[in-house]
Amino acid sequence: MNDMERFRNVTIENLDKVKELETNMLGVGWSLKAFMFFLIFSPYLLIVYIFSYFYRRNSSRVK
Repeated sequence: MNDMERFRNVTIENLDKVKELETNMLGVGWSLKAFMFFLIFSPYLLIVYIFSYFYRRNSSRVK
């Protein structure tokens, strides 16, 4: 099934929007976004946890 068959009922003005929606819903987009989110977010959480651990540890020694 080619693009002409799939989009035959879509007006020319809405063709770009329909292609964008199809790519976002059925394409690689959602899985790639999820992978990149966890690739960036996981190290951030680890850095914040380690920083807060050492901060609490040092602040408890000062008292």
